[in-house]
Amino acid sequence: MRSLHHTGLGIIRILVQNTTDRVDVHHIDAIERHPRTLYISNHMDIVREAAIINYALAQNDLPLAHLAAGDNLFKNRIIRPLLALQPLFPVPRGKGQGLAIAAAVEAQLSQGNHTWVAQGPGRSRSGRIETHPNLLINLAAAHGTSIAEYLAATNVVPVSVSAEYEPAAKQMAYLAAGKTKSKVDDLSACASGIFGSKGRISIAFMPRIRHADSALEASAAVDKAIIGGYELYPTHIAAYKERSRVPIEEWSTYPVDTRALDDAYIVEQVRNLPAAVAPHLVMRYAMPVLQKKQDCGSKR
Repeated sequence: MRSLHHTGLGIIRILVQNTTDRVDVHHIDAIERHPRTLYISNHMDIVREAAIINYALAQNDLPLAHLAAGDNLFKNRIIRPLLALQPLFPVPRGKGQGLAIAAAVEAQLSQGNHTWVAQGPGRSRSGRIETHPNLLINLAAAHGTSIAEYLAATNVVPVSVSAEYEPAAKQMAYLAAGKTKSKVDDLSACASGIFGSKGRISIAFMPRIRHADSALEASAAVDKAIIGGYELYPTHIAAYKERSRVPIEEWSTYPVDTRALDDAYIVEQVRNLPAAVAPHLVMRYAMPVLQKKQDCGSKR
């Protein structure tokens, strides 16, 4: 497996090293050696997550993850060569494709391939970490078992990936504000994810999800693990402080006050953005802090 993508891994390694200041990998030694290993991560930027996860696995001499990616990306002749750098497989995009995606993932697992899938369809536009229960329902159905039986048979590993800077944040903010998505947006987001500066990056491989009686319980366990392992950077803290001046219901609409943003990078990012778009960008960075606080509050 490794030899097939040796050249691609070398290029990925160079790209990661040239676009990050540091990559911190946590708990990778705790990954169980298991023939059916499924990584489920938060999903902000498939290029970032895919590259960082396999970069970390390769650096620690672990099997690469075969990565589920939307088939729309494979149709783009500019993006396609970049996808060939890693062991990716296409999954259908669009509503009603959950079972087809799960079947493609199950096919990889059945062949003994460690596999990665995002926690939900499409990139998160708000920055919220949220695993879709239907993902777990469909994965179990594709395996022909209940949720509890699926978790017993599969090494489901939540993976938390966070970055100090998100190169595609502006594109996602425009989409969150209502911009109609075009084919160019996918290309632009992928290019930003590959070549844009990400600052510091943290990736945490969290403990296996061993038991849940329902998809809702399983998805909540994945979310709790990802949020727990999420590294917060000054960009996140500054964005949260600025947004926390108003109720969460107003985060996506309340005008951004750059004087309250104690981070030069975020200030520069929102500069010249339309008033309707800027709140979405700041909210994207602020959301993980809110979820961390909510998770801590639920433990009391």
